[in-house]
This record gives sequence, C-alpha cells and structure tokens, in this order.
Amino acid sequence: MDHHSHPLPPSTEQKESPPPPPAASMFGRPSGCIDQLTFVERAAIVTLHQVGWTGRDIAMELRCSENIVSMWWNRWQTTRSLEDNDRPGRPRSTSDSTDQDIGLYTWEHEDQSARVVLRELGLRVNWRTVRRRMNEAGFTSHVKQQTEELTEEHRRKRIQWAKDYMEWNDEDWATVMWSDHKLFTLGHHGREYVNCPIGHSHDPRYIKETEKLEGAVWLWGCICQHGLGHAELYVGDLNAVHYQSILSLNLKRAARVFWPNSHWWYQQDNATPHTAGTTSFWFNRNGIDCIDWPPKSPDLNPIENLWGDLERRVYAHNPRTMEELEHWIAVEWEETNLDHVANMCNNIRKRLQLVIAYEGYRIPY
Repeated sequence: MDHHSHPLPPSTEQKESPPPPPAASMFGRPSGCIDQLTFVERAAIVTLHQVGWTGRDIAMELRCSENIVSMWWNRWQTTRSLEDNDRPGRPRSTSDSTDQDIGLYTWEHEDQSARVVLRELGLRVNWRTVRRRMNEAGFTSHVKQQTEELTEEHRRKRIQWAKDYMEWNDEDWATVMWSDHKLFTLGHHGREYVNCPIGHSHDPRYIKETEKLEGAVWLWGCICQHGLGHAELYVGDLNAVHYQSILSLNLKRAARVFWPNSHWWYQQDNATPHTAGTTSFWFNRNGIDCIDWPPKSPDLNPIENLWGDLERRVYAHNPRTMEELEHWIAVEWEETNLDHVANMCNNIRKRLQLVIAYEGYRIPY
C-alpha cells in the first residue's frame, strides 16, 4: 500500500443523493412512540425552556409536537411534577414480582438484550414488554461508548468556554472552519450494545476498552457552514511537522473557496501536534486565527457528527484491503450531503446553551 498522504479536494456543489433518514430523538425514544415522552425528555423540556429555547426549537429537537412541549412545561409550572397522571387501562401483563426480576436481572447482566432476558427468565410475554419493563426500571439500550471521564476542571473550562462564546452570533459562527482527525480500520465494525441506568452511559463499566488496531488509515478533514473543505489521508502517528504540512496543502486553499476576501477562524482540538510551538508559529506566519477550545470536548465539534455518518457509509462497502478502504473514504467524503453539513454547523449556539444547562457534562450530540 502507498503510505504517502492523499489529499482529497473540497466540495461545494451538492451531490444528488437520496435524502438522509430522519434523525433519531436525541434521547433515544423507543421506536413507535410519537408523543409519549420519557421522563428524561420531559425534564429536558423544562431545562431547555429555562435556558431560553422556544417551544418550537424544543419540539424539533425532541421530535414531538409543540402542543406536547407546552403541556409538560405548563404542568411543571403548575405542579412541579413530570409524572404521568393515573389513568385507567388494560391490566399489565406482568406482575410487580416479575417487573422486579427483570430489573434485577438487567442490573446483573447489563450486556443482555430484552430477547435474552425474556428467554433466561422464562417469561410468557412479548420481548417488547420486557424492553418496556427494562426502561421503567431505569435502563436504556445504547451503543457502548468509548470516552474519557470529565474532571471538575474539564467541566469548569467547558462552561467558561460556552459563556465566553455566547456573544458570537450566527454570522460569526458561519466564519469558522471546523476540523478533526478520524481513524478508519479494516475488520469488524459492529456496534456493541449494553443496558445501563439512565444518565450512566459514561460510567466505566458501560464503556468498552480501546482495542489495538492494525491496518488503519487516518483522515484529516475540515468543514464549515458553507460546505466541505479539503481532506487528507495519512498513515501512522501525527507529529507537529506532518500536521503543518497537511495544513499547508489543504487549509488555506479550502478557506479561500469560502472566504476569498474576508476574515475566518480555524477550530482544532488540543492535541499535542496542534498546540506545539512550531504549529503556533505556523498559524501566526500564515495569518490564521484559531478559536479557543475546551479540553475533552468532541461533543461540541460539529464535524464529529459527520464522522459518524461517513464511517457508516464507508463500512457499508465492507472494504477488504487498505486500497479499498482508502478508495471508499475518498468516494464517500465527496458524496457527503451538504445540507447535513450546514445543519450540523448551524446548531453550535444550542450546544453552548446545553453545556451550561448540563453543568459542563457531555451533551447529547
């Protein structure tokens, strides 16, 4: 395989492609539910109202109607409760004892699906009923996440960053070039699911360890509200010199496409090659201003949402060799839906509000 870097050109014209599927609720409401909100979603309505979101924006974020948002906000103001009212209905198909057994089994076997729980407990109900009882017990199924714990200092810096940049308006954020690096590998890429208590998805027991991978290639890319910038493939560890080479070949050329005669900003995380003295000198010499960036904050970077989408599209081709992997990365980068990119970059102000509302903890993006 050729281990030289492979630059990918920017794209400013929208490719004709099928529309993307509708985004899932940010709180993972079970499929089939329309306006039957979970307790977490109801609490989110209150929190987002209190930080200044409109009922329409909240309804769009939670994928429900504005009437439902208004109902729960009014109920909270009146009763300070988000619980369901008692109402008649058909009897439950499980007893309190069975519900308790499902909750205890799930706690002890967090990697088991509802179908497995149904089989192991020998229950005579539908697996969807078991899934609902697991949800009622405070467990929700999600993909095991791979992340680092946020310290109190990390959270403090994330909150301060959000407050500092709250003064920026939409026009300011439209001049930011967002960037990041993404690792692509050969081999199995299936998701590993785990059942965990709501709000504990980042606890160590629910996070998988990082595996040592072989046959890998990195992609550096940049995006902005106006479209895709340049991207470049590279192999191996990245140092400051190599990073500066990538920027020299790609960054300024991409920025000239979108802001030929106006000022713009560059975003990068705090990786060592990014913050090295020689890299800072490179930015100064080339007249490029970087926005500040808080530690441990991939959830604040819109390009992270693109990585998830791009990864799914690349791995759908099931590449068998490094040449195939690099080929499909280049193809699918070019096929990225530009409306999706614009939407990701347009929600940065909502992310700032959520960071403050979540007291610096990771936000659901």
